[in-house]
Amino acid sequence: MIVMFLNHRVIKTINMYKFIISIVIFFISENFIFAQCPTTLTLCSQNSVDAFPTKYRGCRSIDTLYIDLKHCLGELNDIVNLDSLYSIEFIGDLTINLSPIFKGNFYGLSNVKKINNANVFTQKSWRSPLPFDTVNTLVFNFPKDTITDISLLSNLKFISKSITFLQSGNFTPPLDYRTNDSLNITIENNVSKNRIQNVLPKNLSASKISFHILSTQNIDFDFGYKVDSIKSIKLIHSPNNDFSTLREVKKFGLFEITNSNIEKFACEEIGFLAINVCSELINLGDLFPNLKKITNALGINFNKNLKSIDILDKCELPSVKPITGNSYNFGLIFSNLSISYILISNNPKLNTCNSDYLCRAFKRFGDSIYIGDNLNDCNDELLQKECSISSVAENDIDSAYTIIPNPVTDVLTISPPMPNGTRYRVINLLGNTVMSGEMFDRISLGELPSGHYIIMLDKPDKHHPPQAIKIVRI
Repeated sequence: MIVMFLNHRVIKTINMYKFIISIVIFFISENFIFAQCPTTLTLCSQNSVDAFPTKYRGCRSIDTLYIDLKHCLGELNDIVNLDSLYSIEFIGDLTINLSPIFKGNFYGLSNVKKINNANVFTQKSWRSPLPFDTVNTLVFNFPKDTITDISLLSNLKFISKSITFLQSGNFTPPLDYRTNDSLNITIENNVSKNRIQNVLPKNLSASKISFHILSTQNIDFDFGYKVDSIKSIKLIHSPNNDFSTLREVKKFGLFEITNSNIEKFACEEIGFLAINVCSELINLGDLFPNLKKITNALGINFNKNLKSIDILDKCELPSVKPITGNSYNFGLIFSNLSISYILISNNPKLNTCNSDYLCRAFKRFGDSIYIGDNLNDCNDELLQKECSISSVAENDIDSAYTIIPNPVTDVLTISPPMPNGTRYRVINLLGNTVMSGEMFDRISLGELPSGHYIIMLDKPDKHHPPQAIKIVRI
Protein backbone atom coordinates (compact mmCIF):
# COMPACT_ATOMS: atom_id res chain seq x y z
CA MET A 1 0.00 0.00 0.00
CA ILE A 2 2.81 2.38 0.92
CA VAL A 3 4.61 1.54 -2.32
CA MET A 4 1.53 2.29 -4.40
CA PHE A 5 1.07 5.61 -2.60
CA LEU A 6 4.70 6.58 -3.24
CA ASN A 7 4.43 5.61 -6.91
CA HIS A 8 1.33 7.77 -7.21
CA ARG A 9 3.18 10.75 -5.65
CA VAL A 10 6.15 10.21 -7.95
CA ILE A 11 3.93 10.08 -11.04
CA LYS A 12 2.09 13.20 -9.95
CA THR A 13 5.37 15.04 -9.38
CA ILE A 14 6.70 13.95 -12.76
CA ASN A 15 3.54 15.19 -14.48
CA MET A 16 3.83 18.52 -12.71
CA TYR A 17 7.44 18.90 -13.92
CA LYS A 18 6.35 17.98 -17.45
CA PHE A 19 3.72 20.70 -17.31
CA ILE A 20 6.26 23.29 -16.11
CA ILE A 21 8.73 22.23 -18.78
CA SER A 22 6.08 22.52 -21.47
CA ILE A 23 5.27 26.07 -20.33
CA VAL A 24 8.97 27.02 -20.43
CA ILE A 25 9.34 25.49 -23.88
CA PHE A 26 6.31 27.47 -25.07
CA PHE A 27 7.80 30.78 -23.98
CA ILE A 28 11.19 29.85 -25.37
CA SER A 29 9.58 29.01 -28.68
CA GLU A 30 7.84 32.40 -28.63
CA ASN A 31 11.26 34.08 -28.48
CA PHE A 32 13.22 31.79 -30.75
CA ILE A 33 10.57 30.94 -33.31
CA PHE A 34 8.49 34.08 -33.50
CA ALA A 35 11.03 36.79 -32.47
CA GLN A 36 12.99 36.54 -35.72
CA CYS A 37 14.35 40.04 -36.25
CA PRO A 38 15.70 41.01 -39.67
CA THR A 39 19.27 42.26 -39.82
CA THR A 40 18.30 44.96 -42.33
CA LEU A 41 14.75 46.10 -42.93
CA THR A 42 13.33 48.63 -45.41
CA LEU A 43 9.78 49.87 -44.88
CA CYS A 44 8.40 51.47 -48.01
CA SER A 45 4.60 51.43 -47.58
CA GLN A 46 1.97 51.54 -44.87
CA ASN A 47 1.28 47.88 -45.53
CA SER A 48 4.91 46.99 -44.83
CA VAL A 49 4.70 48.88 -41.53
CA ASP A 50 1.40 47.29 -40.51
CA ALA A 51 2.72 43.80 -41.32
CA PHE A 52 5.74 44.17 -39.00
CA PRO A 53 4.23 42.73 -35.75
CA THR A 54 2.90 39.70 -37.61
CA LYS A 55 5.92 39.04 -39.78
CA TYR A 56 8.48 39.71 -37.03
CA ARG A 57 6.53 38.83 -33.91
CA GLY A 58 8.26 39.88 -30.69
CA CYS A 59 11.15 41.59 -32.53
CA ARG A 60 12.86 44.11 -30.24
CA SER A 61 16.16 44.82 -31.95
CA ILE A 62 17.07 45.70 -35.55
CA ASP A 63 20.59 46.36 -36.83
CA THR A 64 19.50 48.59 -39.74
CA LEU A 65 16.07 50.15 -40.26
CA TYR A 66 15.43 52.27 -43.34
CA ILE A 67 12.05 53.99 -43.69
CA ASP A 68 12.14 54.93 -47.35
CA LEU A 69 10.83 57.99 -49.17
CA LYS A 70 9.99 55.84 -52.17
CA HIS A 71 7.09 53.41 -52.18
CA CYS A 72 7.86 49.76 -52.80
CA LEU A 73 6.29 50.24 -56.25
CA GLY A 74 8.46 53.28 -57.07
CA GLU A 75 6.20 56.21 -56.17
CA LEU A 76 6.29 58.26 -52.94
CA ASN A 77 5.47 56.06 -49.98
CA ASP A 78 2.03 56.21 -48.36
CA ILE A 79 3.18 55.82 -44.75
CA VAL A 80 1.03 57.92 -42.39
CA ASN A 81 1.96 56.30 -39.06
CA LEU A 82 4.52 53.94 -37.51
CA ASP A 83 2.25 52.51 -34.82
CA SER A 84 2.99 48.86 -35.62
CA LEU A 85 6.67 49.23 -34.70
CA TYR A 86 5.88 49.50 -30.98
CA SER A 87 7.88 46.36 -30.04
CA ILE A 88 11.25 47.78 -31.15
CA GLU A 89 13.57 48.83 -28.30
CA PHE A 90 16.94 49.12 -30.05
CA ILE A 91 18.02 50.19 -33.55
CA GLY A 92 21.61 50.12 -34.77
CA ASP A 93 21.28 52.41 -37.81
CA LEU A 94 18.05 54.30 -38.42
CA THR A 95 17.20 56.38 -41.50
CA ILE A 96 13.84 58.16 -41.66
CA ASN A 97 13.01 59.69 -45.03
CA LEU A 98 9.23 59.98 -45.33
CA SER A 99 6.95 61.67 -47.84
CA PRO A 100 5.06 64.90 -47.01
CA ILE A 101 1.85 63.00 -46.25
CA PHE A 102 3.46 61.70 -43.05
CA LYS A 103 2.56 64.24 -40.36
CA GLY A 104 5.12 63.26 -37.75
CA ASN A 105 3.26 60.60 -35.76
CA PHE A 106 6.20 58.72 -34.20
CA TYR A 107 4.19 56.89 -31.54
CA GLY A 108 5.30 53.52 -32.91
CA LEU A 109 8.95 54.30 -32.04
CA SER A 110 8.23 55.53 -28.51
CA ASN A 111 9.61 52.31 -26.95
CA VAL A 112 13.01 52.68 -28.61
CA LYS A 113 15.51 53.15 -25.79
CA LYS A 114 18.67 53.61 -27.82
CA ILE A 115 19.81 54.24 -31.39
CA ASN A 116 23.43 54.01 -32.46
CA ASN A 117 23.21 56.16 -35.60
CA ALA A 118 20.15 58.17 -36.64
CA ASN A 119 19.75 60.04 -39.94
CA VAL A 120 16.47 61.95 -40.07
CA PHE A 121 15.15 63.89 -43.08
CA THR A 122 12.52 66.17 -41.59
CA GLN A 123 9.41 67.63 -43.22
CA LYS A 124 7.86 71.02 -42.59
CA SER A 125 4.54 69.33 -41.70
CA TRP A 126 6.02 67.47 -38.72
CA ARG A 127 4.89 68.79 -35.34
CA SER A 128 5.50 66.03 -32.77
CA PRO A 129 9.07 65.71 -31.38
CA LEU A 130 11.15 62.70 -32.35
CA PRO A 131 10.59 60.07 -29.64
CA PHE A 132 14.15 58.89 -29.03
CA ASP A 133 16.34 60.49 -26.37
CA THR A 134 19.65 58.58 -26.60
CA VAL A 135 21.83 58.28 -29.72
CA ASN A 136 25.49 57.84 -30.51
CA THR A 137 25.45 59.95 -33.68
CA LEU A 138 22.62 62.08 -35.04
CA VAL A 139 22.27 63.66 -38.49
CA PHE A 140 19.40 66.15 -38.54
CA ASN A 141 18.37 67.30 -42.03
CA PHE A 142 16.31 70.50 -42.11
CA PRO A 143 13.67 70.63 -44.88
CA LYS A 144 14.98 72.06 -48.15
CA ASP A 145 11.76 73.87 -49.06
CA THR A 146 11.30 75.97 -45.90
CA ILE A 147 13.05 77.21 -42.75
CA THR A 148 12.15 75.29 -39.59
CA ASP A 149 13.65 74.98 -36.10
CA ILE A 150 14.97 72.16 -33.91
CA SER A 151 11.90 71.71 -31.69
CA LEU A 152 11.65 68.16 -33.07
CA LEU A 153 14.69 67.36 -30.90
CA SER A 154 13.12 68.48 -27.61
CA ASN A 155 13.19 64.88 -26.27
CA LEU A 156 16.92 64.52 -26.87
CA LYS A 157 18.81 63.85 -23.63
CA PHE A 158 22.10 62.20 -24.57
CA ILE A 159 24.44 62.15 -27.60
CA SER A 160 27.62 60.16 -27.12
CA LYS A 161 29.66 61.02 -30.26
CA SER A 162 28.37 63.59 -32.75
CA ILE A 163 25.49 65.73 -33.96
CA THR A 164 25.21 67.11 -37.51
CA PHE A 165 22.87 69.76 -38.87
CA LEU A 166 22.36 69.87 -42.64
CA GLN A 167 20.67 72.61 -44.67
CA SER A 168 19.38 75.97 -43.41
CA GLY A 169 17.35 76.07 -40.22
CA ASN A 170 17.02 77.87 -36.90
CA PHE A 171 18.77 76.66 -33.74
CA THR A 172 15.73 77.30 -31.56
CA PRO A 173 14.63 76.40 -28.98
CA PRO A 174 17.97 75.60 -27.23
CA LEU A 175 18.71 71.90 -26.90
CA ASP A 176 18.99 70.30 -23.48
CA TYR A 177 21.25 67.26 -23.74
CA ARG A 178 24.44 65.81 -22.30
CA THR A 179 27.35 63.88 -23.76
CA ASN A 180 30.50 61.91 -22.91
CA ASP A 181 33.96 63.44 -22.56
CA SER A 182 34.15 64.61 -26.21
CA LEU A 183 31.74 65.60 -28.97
CA ASN A 184 31.77 66.54 -32.67
CA ILE A 185 29.36 69.21 -33.91
CA THR A 186 28.99 69.64 -37.69
CA ILE A 187 27.01 72.41 -39.40
CA GLU A 188 26.74 72.26 -43.19
CA ASN A 189 24.95 74.38 -45.81
CA ASN A 190 23.27 76.59 -43.24
CA VAL A 191 22.90 80.34 -43.92
CA SER A 192 20.32 81.13 -41.23
CA LYS A 193 21.39 83.43 -38.42
CA ASN A 194 22.12 81.22 -35.39
CA ARG A 195 23.82 81.08 -32.00
CA ILE A 196 26.17 78.17 -31.44
CA GLN A 197 25.39 77.99 -27.73
CA ASN A 198 21.87 76.74 -28.51
CA VAL A 199 23.23 73.39 -29.74
CA LEU A 200 26.01 72.89 -27.17
CA PRO A 201 25.84 70.07 -24.59
CA LYS A 202 25.16 71.06 -21.00
CA ASN A 203 28.06 69.19 -19.43
CA LEU A 204 31.07 69.75 -21.70
CA SER A 205 33.47 72.65 -22.20
CA ALA A 206 34.72 73.90 -25.56
CA SER A 207 38.13 72.35 -24.88
CA LYS A 208 36.57 68.95 -25.63
CA ILE A 209 34.33 69.88 -28.57
CA SER A 210 35.27 69.67 -32.25
CA PHE A 211 33.46 71.98 -34.68
CA HIS A 212 33.23 71.31 -38.42
CA ILE A 213 31.65 74.27 -40.23
CA LEU A 214 31.13 73.68 -43.97
CA SER A 215 29.50 76.09 -46.45
CA THR A 216 27.85 77.90 -43.55
CA GLN A 217 27.43 81.57 -42.61
CA ASN A 218 25.96 83.78 -39.87
CA ILE A 219 26.88 81.59 -36.88
CA ASP A 220 27.52 83.53 -33.66
CA PHE A 221 30.22 81.61 -31.78
CA ASP A 222 29.39 83.14 -28.42
CA PHE A 223 29.48 80.13 -26.08
CA GLY A 224 27.80 81.98 -23.23
CA TYR A 225 30.88 81.56 -21.05
CA LYS A 226 34.59 82.40 -21.21
CA VAL A 227 36.53 80.03 -23.45
CA ASP A 228 40.27 79.46 -22.92
CA SER A 229 40.77 76.60 -25.37
CA ILE A 230 38.90 74.79 -28.15
CA LYS A 231 39.62 71.22 -29.16
CA SER A 232 39.11 71.67 -32.90
CA ILE A 233 37.54 74.03 -35.39
CA LYS A 234 37.38 73.54 -39.16
CA LEU A 235 36.09 76.35 -41.38
CA ILE A 236 35.61 75.22 -44.98
CA HIS A 237 33.95 77.55 -47.50
CA SER A 238 32.40 79.38 -44.54
CA PRO A 239 32.86 83.17 -44.54
CA ASN A 240 30.95 85.73 -42.47
CA ASN A 241 30.68 83.96 -39.15
CA ASP A 242 31.03 85.86 -35.87
CA PHE A 243 34.09 84.85 -33.82
CA SER A 244 34.37 88.11 -31.89
CA THR A 245 33.91 86.42 -28.50
CA LEU A 246 36.66 83.89 -29.29
CA ARG A 247 39.38 86.39 -30.12
CA GLU A 248 41.13 85.83 -26.79
CA VAL A 249 41.14 82.01 -26.88
CA LYS A 250 44.72 80.97 -26.06
CA LYS A 251 44.85 77.45 -27.44
CA PHE A 252 43.35 75.44 -30.30
CA GLY A 253 43.93 71.72 -30.67
CA LEU A 254 43.26 72.06 -34.41
CA PHE A 255 42.55 75.16 -36.48
CA GLU A 256 41.79 74.62 -40.16
CA ILE A 257 40.72 77.41 -42.51
CA THR A 258 39.89 76.66 -46.13
CA ASN A 259 38.47 79.34 -48.42
CA SER A 260 37.12 81.31 -45.45
CA ASN A 261 37.85 84.77 -44.11
CA ILE A 262 38.38 85.47 -40.40
CA GLU A 263 40.00 88.24 -38.37
CA LYS A 264 42.90 87.95 -35.96
CA PHE A 265 43.00 85.61 -32.97
CA ALA A 266 45.12 86.06 -29.85
CA CYS A 267 45.93 82.34 -29.55
CA GLU A 268 49.47 81.40 -28.57
CA GLU A 269 49.41 77.66 -29.26
CA ILE A 270 47.84 75.54 -32.00
CA GLY A 271 48.19 71.78 -32.32
CA PHE A 272 47.42 71.37 -36.04
CA LEU A 273 47.27 74.53 -38.17
CA ALA A 274 46.02 74.48 -41.77
CA ILE A 275 45.58 77.58 -43.92
CA ASN A 276 44.35 76.73 -47.42
CA VAL A 277 42.90 78.74 -50.34
CA CYS A 278 42.51 81.93 -48.30
CA SER A 279 42.84 84.59 -51.02
CA GLU A 280 42.53 87.58 -48.66
CA LEU A 281 45.37 86.52 -46.36
CA ILE A 282 48.62 88.46 -46.99
CA ASN A 283 50.52 88.10 -43.72
CA LEU A 284 50.09 85.10 -41.40
CA GLY A 285 51.01 87.40 -38.52
CA ASP A 286 47.89 89.47 -39.14
CA LEU A 287 45.80 86.40 -38.33
CA PHE A 288 47.83 85.04 -35.39
CA PRO A 289 50.01 87.90 -34.04
CA ASN A 290 50.71 86.14 -30.71
CA LEU A 291 51.45 82.65 -32.04
CA LYS A 292 54.33 80.96 -30.19
CA LYS A 293 53.97 77.25 -30.83
CA ILE A 294 52.57 74.78 -33.35
CA THR A 295 52.61 71.51 -31.47
CA ASN A 296 51.88 68.87 -34.10
CA ALA A 297 51.79 69.94 -37.75
CA LEU A 298 51.52 72.90 -40.12
CA GLY A 299 50.08 73.24 -43.61
CA ILE A 300 49.93 76.45 -45.70
CA ASN A 301 48.79 75.85 -49.26
CA PHE A 302 47.21 77.54 -52.29
CA ASN A 303 46.98 81.03 -50.76
CA LYS A 304 47.39 83.26 -53.80
CA ASN A 305 48.18 86.53 -51.98
CA LEU A 306 50.15 85.28 -48.98
CA LYS A 307 53.52 87.07 -48.80
CA SER A 308 54.76 86.59 -45.24
CA ILE A 309 55.04 83.80 -42.69
CA ASP A 310 57.59 85.70 -40.57
CA ILE A 311 55.47 85.18 -37.44
CA LEU A 312 56.62 81.55 -37.52
CA ASP A 313 60.18 82.64 -36.75
CA LYS A 314 58.99 83.27 -33.19
CA CYS A 315 57.40 79.84 -32.90
CA GLU A 316 58.68 76.60 -31.42
CA LEU A 317 58.85 73.65 -33.78
CA PRO A 318 56.40 70.74 -33.49
CA SER A 319 57.24 68.76 -30.37
CA VAL A 320 55.10 65.65 -30.85
CA LYS A 321 56.65 63.09 -33.15
CA PRO A 322 54.11 61.46 -35.51
CA ILE A 323 54.05 57.79 -36.42
CA THR A 324 56.23 57.22 -39.48
CA GLY A 325 54.23 56.86 -42.68
CA ASN A 326 50.95 58.17 -41.24
CA SER A 327 49.21 61.28 -42.53
CA TYR A 328 47.04 63.47 -40.35
CA ASN A 329 44.36 63.59 -43.07
CA PHE A 330 42.87 67.01 -42.46
CA GLY A 331 42.32 69.57 -45.19
CA LEU A 332 45.02 69.56 -47.82
CA ILE A 333 47.78 68.73 -45.37
CA PHE A 334 49.93 65.67 -45.89
CA SER A 335 48.24 64.16 -48.90
CA ASN A 336 51.72 62.74 -49.42
CA LEU A 337 52.08 60.11 -46.71
CA SER A 338 55.82 60.69 -46.44
CA ILE A 339 55.25 64.24 -45.13
CA SER A 340 54.67 64.27 -41.40
CA TYR A 341 55.28 67.76 -39.97
CA ILE A 342 55.16 70.71 -42.35
CA LEU A 343 53.76 71.24 -45.85
CA ILE A 344 53.94 74.71 -47.44
CA SER A 345 53.24 74.78 -51.16
CA ASN A 346 51.57 76.58 -54.07
CA ASN A 347 51.63 80.05 -52.51
CA PRO A 348 52.68 82.08 -55.59
CA LYS A 349 53.70 85.26 -53.71
CA LEU A 350 55.44 83.62 -50.76
CA ASN A 351 59.24 83.64 -50.48
CA THR A 352 60.22 80.92 -48.01
CA CYS A 353 63.99 81.09 -48.57
CA ASN A 354 64.77 83.28 -45.58
CA SER A 355 62.48 81.66 -43.01
CA ASP A 356 64.34 80.91 -39.79
CA TYR A 357 61.48 78.65 -38.72
CA LEU A 358 61.83 76.45 -41.80
CA CYS A 359 65.60 76.35 -41.46
CA ARG A 360 65.17 74.96 -37.97
CA ALA A 361 62.52 72.58 -39.24
CA PHE A 362 64.82 71.13 -41.90
CA LYS A 363 67.56 70.65 -39.32
CA ARG A 364 65.24 68.75 -37.04
CA PHE A 365 62.91 66.90 -39.38
CA GLY A 366 64.74 66.56 -42.70
CA ASP A 367 62.58 64.75 -45.26
CA SER A 368 59.51 64.87 -43.02
CA ILE A 369 58.66 68.34 -44.33
CA TYR A 370 57.98 69.66 -47.83
CA ILE A 371 58.37 73.22 -49.09
CA GLY A 372 57.76 73.74 -52.79
CA ASP A 373 55.98 75.48 -55.66
CA ASN A 374 56.06 78.85 -53.95
CA LEU A 375 57.51 82.14 -55.28
CA ASN A 376 60.56 81.65 -57.56
CA ASP A 377 60.26 77.90 -57.08
CA CYS A 378 61.95 78.21 -53.68
CA ASN A 379 61.90 74.48 -52.94
CA ASP A 380 63.25 72.40 -50.09
CA GLU A 381 66.65 71.81 -51.69
CA LEU A 382 67.39 75.54 -51.98
CA LEU A 383 66.11 76.12 -48.49
CA GLN A 384 68.42 73.52 -46.98
CA LYS A 385 71.46 75.04 -48.70
CA GLU A 386 70.74 78.50 -47.31
CA CYS A 387 70.22 77.31 -43.74
CA SER A 388 73.07 77.85 -41.30
CA ILE A 389 73.81 76.31 -37.94
CA SER A 390 73.00 79.65 -36.29
CA SER A 391 69.40 79.17 -37.38
CA VAL A 392 68.96 76.33 -34.92
CA ALA A 393 67.39 77.99 -31.89
CA GLU A 394 68.67 77.20 -28.44
CA ASN A 395 65.34 75.76 -27.36
CA ASP A 396 65.78 73.03 -29.97
CA ILE A 397 68.84 71.70 -28.13
CA ASP A 398 68.15 69.10 -25.45
CA SER A 399 70.03 70.25 -22.34
CA ALA A 400 69.22 66.97 -20.59
CA TYR A 401 72.27 65.34 -22.26
CA THR A 402 75.93 65.81 -21.35
CA ILE A 403 78.40 65.48 -24.24
CA ILE A 404 82.15 65.17 -23.74
CA PRO A 405 84.49 66.28 -25.06
CA ASN A 406 83.17 69.21 -27.11
CA PRO A 407 85.08 70.26 -29.20
CA VAL A 408 85.85 66.64 -30.09
CA THR A 409 88.70 65.04 -32.03
CA ASP A 410 87.44 61.45 -32.33
CA VAL A 411 84.97 59.74 -29.95
CA LEU A 412 82.05 61.70 -28.52
CA THR A 413 80.47 60.34 -25.31
CA ILE A 414 76.81 61.08 -24.47
CA SER A 415 75.27 60.63 -21.05
CA PRO A 416 72.95 59.36 -19.86
CA PRO A 417 73.20 56.58 -22.46
CA MET A 418 70.49 56.32 -25.09
CA PRO A 419 68.43 53.11 -25.53
CA ASN A 420 70.20 50.45 -27.57
CA GLY A 421 69.57 50.89 -31.29
CA THR A 422 68.98 54.66 -31.13
CA ARG A 423 69.48 56.13 -34.60
CA TYR A 424 71.64 59.22 -35.07
CA ARG A 425 72.40 61.58 -37.94
CA VAL A 426 75.28 64.04 -38.22
CA ILE A 427 74.32 67.16 -40.22
CA ASN A 428 76.74 69.72 -41.63
CA LEU A 429 76.33 73.49 -42.16
CA LEU A 430 74.52 72.96 -45.45
CA GLY A 431 71.89 70.78 -43.84
CA ASN A 432 73.25 67.60 -45.44
CA THR A 433 73.51 64.32 -43.54
CA VAL A 434 77.18 63.29 -43.60
CA MET A 435 77.03 60.36 -41.21
CA SER A 436 74.35 58.15 -39.68
CA GLY A 437 73.98 54.91 -37.76
CA GLU A 438 73.01 53.41 -34.40
CA MET A 439 74.54 54.25 -31.03
CA PHE A 440 74.32 53.66 -27.28
CA ASP A 441 76.57 56.12 -25.44
CA ARG A 442 79.25 57.15 -27.94
CA ILE A 443 79.82 58.11 -31.56
CA SER A 444 83.11 57.99 -33.48
CA LEU A 445 83.59 61.18 -35.52
CA GLY A 446 87.23 60.67 -36.50
CA GLU A 447 86.46 60.51 -40.24
CA LEU A 448 84.73 63.89 -40.36
CA PRO A 449 86.50 67.07 -41.52
CA SER A 450 86.94 69.78 -38.93
CA GLY A 451 83.91 72.07 -38.55
CA HIS A 452 80.53 72.66 -36.92
CA TYR A 453 77.88 69.94 -36.91
CA ILE A 454 74.55 68.97 -35.39
CA ILE A 455 73.88 65.46 -34.13
CA MET A 456 70.23 64.41 -34.34
CA LEU A 457 69.22 61.65 -31.93
CA ASP A 458 66.03 59.92 -33.06
CA LYS A 459 64.29 58.71 -29.93
CA PRO A 460 62.38 55.42 -30.27
CA ASP A 461 59.46 56.96 -28.34
CA LYS A 462 57.08 58.14 -31.07
CA HIS A 463 55.72 60.92 -28.84
CA HIS A 464 59.03 62.79 -28.67
CA PRO A 465 60.91 64.58 -31.46
CA PRO A 466 64.53 63.99 -32.42
CA GLN A 467 67.01 65.79 -30.14
CA ALA A 468 69.59 68.18 -31.57
CA ILE A 469 73.11 68.52 -30.13
CA LYS A 470 75.64 71.10 -31.38
CA ILE A 471 79.25 69.92 -31.65
CA VAL A 472 82.58 71.14 -33.03
CA ARG A 473 84.98 68.67 -34.67
CA ILE A 474 88.65 69.76 -34.45
